[in-house]
Amino acid sequence: MADVLFIKANDRSADQSVTVKMYETFLKTYKEANPNDQITELDLFKEELPYYGNTAIMGAFLNRARDLHRLRKKRKWRNLSAVIWISF
Repeated sequence: MADVLFIKANDRSADQSVTVKMYETFLKTYKEANPNDQITELDLFKEELPYYGNTAIMGAFLNRARDLHRLRKKRKWRNLSAVIWISF
């Protein structure tokens, strides 16, 4: 028995969306083929999701840029220390 998380991220009906038709067909077929599996359906349009706006996006971007800067500094120092070691 497997635990399966099925995430629905489309609020359109099957009449309006080929994607919805596809995942409805997939889910039906999967349930028939795996009757013992536990399926949790998560509809993102029915959940209270936190707002992920510019502040969060920029914070993540700045953290990534800072990490890249630190990594580059470490590489430069490693290369420089190798040159210094070879010189002596």
